[in-house]
Amino acid sequence: MPDSSKKYLSIVIPAYNEEFRLPKTLELVFNYLEKTDYSYEVIVVDDGSVDNTSQVVRENSNFSDKLKLISQESNHGKGFAVSIGVKESVGEYVIFCDADGATPIEEIEKLFESILSGSDIAI
Repeated sequence: MPDSSKKYLSIVIPAYNEEFRLPKTLELVFNYLEKTDYSYEVIVVDDGSVDNTSQVVRENSNFSDKLKLISQESNHGKGFAVSIGVKESVGEYVIFCDADGATPIEEIEKLFESILSGSDIAI
């Protein structure tokens, strides 16, 4: 594993009106990451939600000091939210996952296998 003083993994979660689905996704992500030896950060980009998405993230900051919230005042779309999160990330590796948790966080192991085998990108 890389030097633990550097963030090894950044996970970007774009979110728009996800106050109900995001808490479960954050719980699953943090529960998984805490069992690994990765150093990490989780960045939620609230893309101009009109619900309580940002508040839910702030309330869930008890998960870890590794949770960062970026709030956009207006909605610009998922691609924009992902790019903002990636630009703010400090990890050696950066992934994004959807706020609904449609892809289990454990799937990152397959992505790492591909990257560590020489691929520049894994989807």
